Amino acid sequence: MTNKLHTMLGGIALATAMAASAPAFAEVGDFGVWDKDNSGVVTMGEWDTGFDNDALFTSWDSDKDGMLSNNEYGQGLYDAYDADDSGDWNETEYNAFSDDAGDGGWLDI
Repeated sequence: MTNKLHTMLGGIALATAMAASAPAFAEVGDFGVWDKDNSGVVTMGEWDTGFDNDALFTSWDSDKDGMLSNNEYGQGLYDAYDADDSGDWNETEYNAFSDDAGDGGWLDI
């Protein structure tokens, strides 16, 4: 019984931590660093200075206006790590994001 309780509490703690981190993950990716002119959107030109992947930009641009809003950027980033398309990050997905957001990761621009 104790092992089941620890497993359950560990799962709840992990799920809570991941849910709490979801709104903040865009801050880790730092939209403001990409939005060089502080216009509130990331243009293709701004994107290309930090990460030259036009297909990814286009797939994140949900309204197809040629710019990424903070919401589009955040959702795109979140979805990029939701490998199983569950709508939630499991531990493996969260760890992959953490690795990329840390020193030397592609989000460390």
